Amino acid sequence: MFQYHPSDMFCVNSNRMSFVRQTSDTLFLRAEGEPSAPVEAFDLAAINALRRSNQWRYYPSLETQNLKLRLSKEQGFALSNASQKDREKASFIFMEIMAVRE
Repeated sequence: MFQYHPSDMFCVNSNRMSFVRQTSDTLFLRAEGEPSAPVEAFDLAAINALRRSNQWRYYPSLETQNLKLRLSKEQGFALSNASQKDREKASFIFMEIMAVRE
């Protein structure tokens, strides 16, 4: 799963949400500005379903943008040489970036 930064923001089903924590396969979010709101868990399948239904928006923080830019300059490589898992990750990241551009 894409590694999100704690300052990244999300919009899920028209609700602004903030990062709480992340495991290798699940992202935990909470309603923005409401520390007592319940934490909601989203695995990759749920995120993909939300993205397909146009109910998922990802707003990367400046820290995330700078990190990805730096890493892309340092670790440039041909996607065709990557493993299937890495190609899937790259596709997921690309879709997130395209969603941000929209």
